[in-house]
Amino acid sequence: MVTSDSRAHSAGRLGRSPRARGGTPRRILSVGAAFLLATGLVVAGWAGPLVGPAAAAVHLGKVMAWGANTYYTTNVPASALSGVQAVSAGMYHSLALKSNGTVVAWGDNSVNETKIPTGLSGVVAISAGDGHSLALKSNGTVVAWGYNNRGQTAVPAPGAGLHYGAVSAGYWHSMALRSNGTVAAWGDNTFGEATVPLAPTDHFKAVAAGQYFSMALKVDGTVSAWGANDHGQSTVPVGLTSVIAISAGGSHALALKSNGTVVAWGSNTSGESSVPAGLSKVIAISAGGEFSVALRSNGTVVTWGSNSAGQRNVPAVLPLVSSLDAGWGHTLVLVPQSGPGAPTGAAAVAGNGAVSVSWKAPANDGKSPITGYTVTSSPGSKTCSTTGTLSCTVGGLTNGTAYKFTVRAKNAIGTSAGSAWSAVVTPKAAATPIPSPIGSPKPSPSATPTASHTPAPSATPVASATPAPSATSVSPAPSTAPGGSTTSGGGSDTPPLALALGGIALLALGAVCGFAAANLMNGRQAGSPPTATPPDPWRAGRT
Repeated sequence: MVTSDSRAHSAGRLGRSPRARGGTPRRILSVGAAFLLATGLVVAGWAGPLVGPAAAAVHLGKVMAWGANTYYTTNVPASALSGVQAVSAGMYHSLALKSNGTVVAWGDNSVNETKIPTGLSGVVAISAGDGHSLALKSNGTVVAWGYNNRGQTAVPAPGAGLHYGAVSAGYWHSMALRSNGTVAAWGDNTFGEATVPLAPTDHFKAVAAGQYFSMALKVDGTVSAWGANDHGQSTVPVGLTSVIAISAGGSHALALKSNGTVVAWGSNTSGESSVPAGLSKVIAISAGGEFSVALRSNGTVVTWGSNSAGQRNVPAVLPLVSSLDAGWGHTLVLVPQSGPGAPTGAAAVAGNGAVSVSWKAPANDGKSPITGYTVTSSPGSKTCSTTGTLSCTVGGLTNGTAYKFTVRAKNAIGTSAGSAWSAVVTPKAAATPIPSPIGSPKPSPSATPTASHTPAPSATPVASATPAPSATSVSPAPSTAPGGSTTSGGGSDTPPLALALGGIALLALGAVCGFAAANLMNGRQAGSPPTATPPDPWRAGRT
């Protein structure tokens, strides 16, 4: 057996001693091992086999990682926190496939394993090995980069009229599935891992490259394995059938059956082949260095085997997972993220040239906080937007026109579908008050006059400025003028004199009435004797 240290040193890869922990011989994992490509549908959760329509079926999301971080392998870059459709964990590096067909790589780059070729695009599948990476393009070609000490990045032509449909990167060798169902392998062949011992008439639907061994899944649900077998990793259990996904690790292998159970064989020095009792409803598997992970249908992750670098320390708060992959000592998962669900309960209230719209937040935020809402009218496509409140007013509408409204929610990933349309409403101008017509009759005054608010006169009336007539003066008796006319005293028969006397009498009567009214307003009772007028000191001094 050749130790990983001696092979690394002979190839010029010094300073990578973690591959032979404690100086003992150690087999290195293959990545790109957990997948299924059957009738165009990927069942297992790993990215490697995604091709064509299968890639589009994967939920987009963000990458989460835990475990060994020697070369920042688990420091997920911002570019892998959204819009990712597949992940692959290598020895000391990680890959993520974006929905736009580009690749993100991070971690160790000592042999250019994370140096993505310039202009690489149109990628539908990825696989990370020890120090090299593979990418399958939508046109069926394979692009490889990184370490090439054994020819693992020297991709052979698939053959006349053929193309590749799946890829898997091992330790120092690589595998691919041709479009006719045959298997290709290249790179290191020390243990026969790159020598495919399969009949040309056999048809396969998946491949998995381990450390020094290889696996292939036949269309009939049976498994073939070849290469190193020092731990029984190439000895497939007798009677194993109904397999829908395979994964090759360091020196152990996993198979996922159609009933959701997992079968493991090979090395078990750290419990990597000891499948937890009762494990069921599994939809994806991945074999790491000396540990294994499985994804259940409810989106939860189950691990077993070595935990030397925390690779099995599943975060206590982990959103539902859609796919995963195990590296040598770290784990990658893909957490789905999408645009939020549609808002509900859109309601509209019409105003003058505007409509106020309210709604309810969607039940599903797409696992990313909602950042705002937009309301759109029909007709006219007039809009209003908010950054969190559940109402806004659409202005610029035409009075008398009927409108309905829909609401869309937005988060960092995308925009929701529109809500159900609101009821139709019609904005209109506010009513103008009608003024009273000119010349309309004024209200009749009250029959009972309102009491005057003029302050009541003093209880002591002010003396009249007109001097009272002397008590001893005697008015001359009127005489009868010739012709029957009556004249006043003094013998004058001039009418103005009579008028003047009549005016004086009226003034005197008015003074008496005013005095009586003043007494009444001061609370005096009718018929009570008048109060004596106090003497005028000025007059008294003059008599």
